[in-house]
Amino acid sequence: MKLPSRLFKSRHGVYYYRFQFQHETRRKERRISLHTKSPTIAKAKAFQVADINLDLYLNDSFSSSNGQPEAEVEGF
Repeated sequence: MKLPSRLFKSRHGVYYYRFQFQHETRRKERRISLHTKSPTIAKAKAFQVADINLDLYLNDSFSSSNGQPEAEVEGF
């Protein structure tokens, strides 16, 4: 199964979504656990997380102080 490039598997077999962004002049990365070891479920959850991240970015909901989204992601 082909997985999106933003998905990666930890050494324990749990899938994570990798979110990269620019903060000031530095590139940063945040990882969000998808709480699953199944690649099929991880792919579905990754699309949901990507949609939430896009909505936050388009609504300019990022705080300028720490680069973290202000909204909480529920269900993960």
